[in-house]
Amino acid sequence: MQFNKSLRSIGVFIVLLVVIVALSGCGGTVSDETKITGVIDGYCQALNDQDWDAARGYCVYDSIAYHEVYDFEEFWSFENPGELEEWDMNFIAESISAITITGEYAETSVYITLNVTYNGENVQTASFEGSIFLQKISNDWKLYGNYMIFG
Repeated sequence: MQFNKSLRSIGVFIVLLVVIVALSGCGGTVSDETKITGVIDGYCQALNDQDWDAARGYCVYDSIAYHEVYDFEEFWSFENPGELEEWDMNFIAESISAITITGEYAETSVYITLNVTYNGENVQTASFEGSIFLQKISNDWKLYGNYMIFG
């Protein structure tokens, strides 16, 4: 009787070990498409948070996209001096599609909406449609430029 319990315990242990080993491969690599989508979403969130350094962190250093963050930061601070706490912005990547990867470069079609609010009231909604260009540096994708049309 004791022998059967031990044998059953060993069997359960082996089954659990097989399941753990099998599942450990499921969390493996993240696709480049998923990484690219994450970069665009993270960039939009950093802009929403007005975390300019984080937004630049999603960009290739010294690229057009990198310098656009400085431009946006300067514009946002200049246009709203002393009242920044009442103003809020919300960039939303409504769709990210047609991701084309060629070596260490990628291009994707995007549709982004920007809502600007003042004291919780929506004062401006704008949409942008076009392409975002990315470069793979090490194992990370970074923005380096865009071609957006104001819609």
